[in-house]
Amino acid sequence: MFANDFTLQIFDLFFELIHILLISFVILGAFFKKTRKFHLVALGLILFSWLGLGVYYGWGYCFLTDIHWYIKDQLGQVNLPPSYITYLFSLVGIKLTILQSNIIASVVLLLAIFFSIYFNLKDRNQKKDLY
Repeated sequence: MFANDFTLQIFDLFFELIHILLISFVILGAFFKKTRKFHLVALGLILFSWLGLGVYYGWGYCFLTDIHWYIKDQLGQVNLPPSYITYLFSLVGIKLTILQSNIIASVVLLLAIFFSIYFNLKDRNQKKDLY
């Protein structure tokens, strides 16, 4: 164990918060003009993790989930699902298969990418019209 239980519980809560905020940002970030560029960066990092690091660790690999699951393991939480999405749904009593979880995550990410590109291009074209 790398830290005491209190510290691990703080880290666990921190990663719960980061995961939920990141998922919320992926879903909503493109809709607010001030967050659109950062939204594109966040999507790029997610794609890098899922596809780039996924070459070595398995497609859809999430380094946040990997770290978070390590902390939960240190706290004695075992048999965690491979996906944070599966875990999140299980907290509200919905049991997802890995395939269902992957489909949900992929569709949400693809929609987020579409809206992010659409709104960023729209902003760019509006700037051109001003000049």
